[in-house]
Amino acid sequence: AENIIKKLLFPNNQAIILRSSWLISPNQNNFAHKILGLLEEKEKLEVVNDQISCPTNVINLAFLCWQIISYKEEGIYFPNLLHWSDLGVASWFDVAQSVSEIGQELGLLTSPAKIFPVRSQQYPQIATRPSFSLLDIGNTIIHLEMEPNYWRYSLRELLKIKLNK
Repeated sequence: AENIIKKLLFPNNQAIILRSSWLISPNQNNFAHKILGLLEEKEKLEVVNDQISCPTNVINLAFLCWQIISYKEEGIYFPNLLHWSDLGVASWFDVAQSVSEIGQELGLLTSPAKIFPVRSQQYPQIATRPSFSLLDIGNTIIHLEMEPNYWRYSLRELLKIKLNK
């Protein structure tokens, strides 16, 4: 799909592709909230530790999308291909550990499951996942003059929303 968009729409500046990774949100259908539930339900949890990227707060991503639309309407030039995520590097194991720590600090968890790291090969998955999918967001930061949050800060903010629901 990207190749078709690039071929047909990029020459006339009619499209922008915004790549992101590992979306986390205040809604239930994402890794962070699934882990939060599993930490309460189970005694032991195995989480992949050899897939590396960075979580992306969907609230900040949505704001970035509106920024892009606003800049585009004002005629401000920026590249047609952009990347966005929060700052930092993490494995799924790191994210799960952080959900546990922050969940306990916020009172969302009382006695969470113990988390054990496993390799991707030990965890059956329907789709093959890349081992390293970190995005270079430097160009987006420069062109849109936006500073992303560190991923643990974003995770804390999203879990606070859960706390207030």
